[in-house]
Amino acid sequence: MAQHNSLWEWTLRLLAAAAVGIFWWKACQHWQHNDKQIVLLLFVFSETLTILMLLINHAPALRDWNPISVTSSLFATFYFLLLDPFGGEALLPAWICAFFILFGALWQIYAKISLGRSFGLLPALRSVRTQGAYHYVRHPIYMGYLICDFGFFLAHFNIHNFCIYLGLYSLQVIRIIREERLLSQTLVYQQYQSVVRWRLVPGFF
Repeated sequence: MAQHNSLWEWTLRLLAAAAVGIFWWKACQHWQHNDKQIVLLLFVFSETLTILMLLINHAPALRDWNPISVTSSLFATFYFLLLDPFGGEALLPAWICAFFILFGALWQIYAKISLGRSFGLLPALRSVRTQGAYHYVRHPIYMGYLICDFGFFLAHFNIHNFCIYLGLYSLQVIRIIREERLLSQTLVYQQYQSVVRWRLVPGFF
């Protein structure tokens, strides 16, 4: 069983590396035609950071291989391949959209430093972090994704991207709930939940 899980771990990591490579190639092609598209480059940087963290993380002692968890996690990781990064209508000036993406990327860095090499793709039983970004919300990395996605969506608004993001955050909620169900098996995480009330968005969820 351990060997089987290890094979899955490395398969997911290789898929992640291939996905971000494809996205970089597409982004560079678009950059050649529009070298002012700073929003797209910031978004690519944010997604690359996520994949790099996935490649160097520690394998957890227990991971949730339920098909629901796997499906939601895979979509939440590779959804950017389905986005339309070249079309859509800008709802706000590019510098405002870029601010959201940059802030979200910086928040992700802070959250990932707070988490260390316990970062992963699927819900898993890892050591509980309570310091740094985890002092504010229970899932600060996902919060960083949300901020980045908000900036990208404002810069590339269309029905296609709206549907992708609607599906993404519906699955992201499922992912968070299943992840917390697993982590709640430990007393330390139960205590953490009682201290840090909000999962993703303070005052809302």
